[in-house]
Amino acid sequence: MESGDSKHPFYEPFFSYPIFQHVENQFESKPSFEEEQGSGLEASLVVPQPMEALHMNPIPPFLSKTFDLVSDSSLDGLISWSPFGHSFVVWDPVEFARTILPMTFKHNNFSSFVRQLNTYGFRKIDADTWEFANEGFIRGQKHLLKTIQRRKSYSLSLQIDETGRSEMEGEIERLKKDRNVMMMEVADLQEQQYGAFQHMELVKERLHKAEVKQKQMVSFMGKIFQNPEFMP
Repeated sequence: MESGDSKHPFYEPFFSYPIFQHVENQFESKPSFEEEQGSGLEASLVVPQPMEALHMNPIPPFLSKTFDLVSDSSLDGLISWSPFGHSFVVWDPVEFARTILPMTFKHNNFSSFVRQLNTYGFRKIDADTWEFANEGFIRGQKHLLKTIQRRKSYSLSLQIDETGRSEMEGEIERLKKDRNVMMMEVADLQEQQYGAFQHMELVKERLHKAEVKQKQMVSFMGKIFQNPEFMP
């Protein structure tokens, strides 16, 4: 065997062995330090998308169901949008309560439905019809329902401030005084009435005595005319 034979295994390049080629490929496929830093910087600059759904006010089921009812054209004979779409009208409250409320809200009390509307700030805008409006209840804009807030209920005593309380107490005192004055006037009238009654009874008695005396005089005069000698 010739010493210069390049095909002898001991004369093949050292790094041509498979194990070293594998290690070399690993180093070639690994990104450089600069590339790693760049990719990390880009990753750190990625702004996460805000989770808007977690911050949005959920639409109350009552508002959503009512909006769907008003928008259902098959129910226009019972409930529908007004011509401009800024309010809605319940055209037949009796039938609406009988057929629609039980299916949608599990009750048939129209008054309860109206109270629920009031709770969410709806106002009745027509005295002759059941027409209701709210700034967040607009035809074709269901997303505005999330702006409608349920009113918080407080007792009347917590709502009255000190000024209002003082005014109310003053008004109550004034009413009490007026009541006392009127009671005194009633007592005076009753007393006057009693005095007038007593006076009337006295006059009636005097009138009766006068009538008796008049009859006696007439009788006496009649006897005189009938018997002149009766005179002394």
